[in-house]
Amino acid sequence: MLRRMTIRKSLAILLVAAAAGCGGNDSSSSPGSPSSPATVNVTGAWFLTTGDLAWQLAQTGSTVTGTSQFSQDSGLIGPATGRGTVTGTIASGAVTFTDTYPVGSLSVPNCSIVASGTLTVSGNQMSGRFAAVNSCNGAVLGTENGTLIMTRR
Repeated sequence: MLRRMTIRKSLAILLVAAAAGCGGNDSSSSPGSPSSPATVNVTGAWFLTTGDLAWQLAQTGSTVTGTSQFSQDSGLIGPATGRGTVTGTIASGAVTFTDTYPVGSLSVPNCSIVASGTLTVSGNQMSGRFAAVNSCNGAVLGTENGTLIMTRR
């Protein structure tokens, strides 16, 4: 009987010790845990692989900010160039972004473009879907949808 109690007591101590080593409030938690920082870094110059769009991004934690510029031969507002700003956040290896070209930042007077979407980051490439709302003189001309594939150089 004493031997059986000793074995049970030893097993109980081992289980408590094992449970203490699994999780807890350790600030050095493993990657992917909710308290760990973003697992990707998008700081740098990014370029559209099939077109003329460039982002210069900076990342602090999970917050992304930067500048953008583009040039297009056609579209809802016609031929245009512009300089804008990019803002976004990173979560689960993806960037959710907004790329804004306000009135006055485009070569087409009184027009603006706001594009948003989510891009999955994989090394020096990020890709995903976007939607862009084009407006002129306060009226929405329409929305363009598509896929972006950006490469860091």
